[in-house]
Amino acid sequence: MRTIVAAGGILFDDGRILLVKQPAGYGFIRGPLQFNETSEQAAAREMREESSFIATPVRYIGRVVRPSREEGGEPVEKQIDLFAMQLIGQDPVHNAEKTIVWVPYDEAIARMWHPEESRFLEEHRSDFFGA
Repeated sequence: MRTIVAAGGILFDDGRILLVKQPAGYGFIRGPLQFNETSEQAAAREMREESSFIATPVRYIGRVVRPSREEGGEPVEKQIDLFAMQLIGQDPVHNAEKTIVWVPYDEAIARMWHPEESRFLEEHRSDFFGA
């Protein structure tokens, strides 16, 4: 099975997390690394492309590994490096590519599209709320 390395960013504010709204639930703002791109660069790029927010990675949180399927149906393993992000601003020109919503943390855990991403949020709660 082919592996796809991806990266994403997590913006957290007042008990809420910024996520992509999908038909079957929520997902992280993330995407595959491009040629010669670091995970940090990919996380910032994906945040801007998918949400129009300009943010910079401030802390590596961890990696989600989960099965997925490419558009043609090929089964793949996705390895997604996730970073806590600091909001800098919003791109006044770029329109968000996805439907982005602020979701209360516990609701996000309950409604993530992939169970591996729900477990990730549950396991990393202290990264956002402290011990």
